[in-house]
Amino acid sequence: MKIRFHLAKANILKNRSHTISLFLIILVVSMLQTIGLSVLLNVDADYMKNIDRLNSLHSILIMTQDMYQDSFEDLVKNDGRVSEYSIETVIYPERVTVDYGGVIDVNALICNLDTAGTISVPKIVEEDPTIPWDKAIYLPFYANSLGYELGDTYIMQYKNRPLTFTVAGFFETNEMAVSNGYGIKYYVHKETFEDLTLQMGRSVCIAIRFYDPYDSMAFNTDFRDSIDVELSSMGAGSLAADFEANSSITMSIMVFAALVVAFAFMITIILLMVIRFRVTNSIEDNMHSIGVMGAAGFTGSQIIGSFLLEYGMVALPAALLGIFTAMPMFPAIRSVMTSMSGMTWTLGANLGIGLLSALLIMVLLLLMVRLSCRRIKKLPPVVALRGGISTYSFRHNFFPLHKGPGNVQTRLGLKNMFAYGRLYAMIGVIVAAISLTITFLTVTYQNFVMDNTSILQMIGIEVADIKLTVSGHTDADTLAAEIEEMPDVRKTSMMDWVSVKVEGVDVAGFVSNDFSQMETMSTYEGRFPIWDNEIAMPETIARRFEKTIGDSVSVKANGITQEFIITGFYSTTNNGGYVCALTLEGFQRMNANQKRGTINVYLNDGVTVEDFSLKLQDSFGVVNMYKVDENAPYAAAKARAEEKISNYIDQYDNDSVEYAVIYNGDIIMSGSSTAYQIEKIENDKELVNAQTGMFASGISITTQFIAVISLVIIALI
Repeated sequence: MKIRFHLAKANILKNRSHTISLFLIILVVSMLQTIGLSVLLNVDADYMKNIDRLNSLHSILIMTQDMYQDSFEDLVKNDGRVSEYSIETVIYPERVTVDYGGVIDVNALICNLDTAGTISVPKIVEEDPTIPWDKAIYLPFYANSLGYELGDTYIMQYKNRPLTFTVAGFFETNEMAVSNGYGIKYYVHKETFEDLTLQMGRSVCIAIRFYDPYDSMAFNTDFRDSIDVELSSMGAGSLAADFEANSSITMSIMVFAALVVAFAFMITIILLMVIRFRVTNSIEDNMHSIGVMGAAGFTGSQIIGSFLLEYGMVALPAALLGIFTAMPMFPAIRSVMTSMSGMTWTLGANLGIGLLSALLIMVLLLLMVRLSCRRIKKLPPVVALRGGISTYSFRHNFFPLHKGPGNVQTRLGLKNMFAYGRLYAMIGVIVAAISLTITFLTVTYQNFVMDNTSILQMIGIEVADIKLTVSGHTDADTLAAEIEEMPDVRKTSMMDWVSVKVEGVDVAGFVSNDFSQMETMSTYEGRFPIWDNEIAMPETIARRFEKTIGDSVSVKANGITQEFIITGFYSTTNNGGYVCALTLEGFQRMNANQKRGTINVYLNDGVTVEDFSLKLQDSFGVVNMYKVDENAPYAAAKARAEEKISNYIDQYDNDSVEYAVIYNGDIIMSGSSTAYQIEKIENDKELVNAQTGMFASGISITTQFIAVISLVIIALI
């Protein structure tokens, strides 16, 4: 052993620069494996730990107060799967406009801080008690990373009317913290809550915890079957979400962790190639010395042992140091995870996983060294003293120097290339692996950061420039035709949301009158439906039903069941993948009263959403965005009348409202809701960019980190 140690030590001192580069490469591999595997294998456990720490909900059911019945509580209380539940009055209005990483439209769940339920009780992490209660609002702690601080003004626009608050604190939450979920959760004090209910209405929230969190999906389905009402069809103020859908937020984090692990694996392959190259090259360069040692009585095992000890002495401390290098990086990693999910994470480097990965590196490395040294055992000292040249070579000389094509230099180059063919092949594999990694990073960055089309196709949603929600009395097809004739418009399309059951499973449905107009939604097999008896869906859902393209599935809505033929598969992450696509005529087979409610508007290049939105407002009128000439007679009274019309439309779901004021037998002013054909204008791209920005940010950070590591590895190699 002493002889092997001295030989290994001599080789290390002889090749200091090579030893340092090898040490750094192994350190990087160990660090990446520790980071990636720690996140990949522990993110679910950490998520569950935070769910229990904050007593977070496993299932949530929200409905308007007039739809809630006392019998609903009995259904929850008497279910053996339920371990705990709370029922409280909340505000869950139609979408509001907020500046939350960008000006976006989101659902808002506004809760009473003074009467918060026992589940998901807000854990205040920062607060300013000096802010008046009637103006105070509490935001998820994630908002702090968006730039909000205590005392800042927070504006929430509801039905185009601004509601101004002051940020009084931040609370920790595992749900509804980011804009890509089911909404954003807020807390206000009792006085403010009561005032807001007069403007936004009241809803009832049932928050539930189960003995087994994964019972949430089945419970939600059973609950909706028991009340025989689709919560999602109750209106904008309803929601049914389960733990399994909420826990999907861990999937995006696991994607990044898997990316890091895959990169570490790629570097490991390159490392093994480099080690094989260096060992075989070292044997070639030290052939005479090996012969001398053999002649002096050193055995082949001793010489091979010196190589194993040499690389072991370098790899072991490098792998261990890589584990400890990963540990201080986890605060930054947790920060990135929080920016992607809105949750506070506690996971850190897992030493057990790190040690196992270090052991794996050691085993693979030493195995490669051992395989590369096989030649030494079969090498007689006399041959080694000759530099590895036997008395006669029986291999054919394809490139004799005294004759052949080209000049002597060409023949010599070809001769060397064939003589060291394995060496050049190994170099080619290393370069190819590095090129593959760099290409993958470039393509990923291009498709997910510089251009979010790939993210949109992965999510499976259609994105236009503007999305219009039409008023109840408006014929959406006629309005779409008028808008399409405007010179600033490239085209329009339809994409409405509905709720259906496919083979008895609750599924969200895309409904369109022409799927060929879609630009970001696409099928990867088959096609979208054209006729009223066709349906498209994700392949994962079809496999659950043991169906494929061409098979029939039963679809139920409005109490009516119809058969549809599967025409295509498309990718989506919406609603946990429980999504389908139907034609408008197809859905009308089950709900004859269904009519088009939205218009997607695609603008020509150079036309801004802001400018065109003003044109829409002037041409077609938008509820709660009316204009009254202040200099006109009875301007103040007319403004008040217009406001009342808007309120009737908003609060009572009226399709048509008219008014007239008669003075001394004469009509002095009149108006009609027909002047307001549009209920809401949304900047579709800005909303989607805000929702996908966190994912793109995570991709950006990950790819940049890997790119820097790649450059370091290339330099070391």
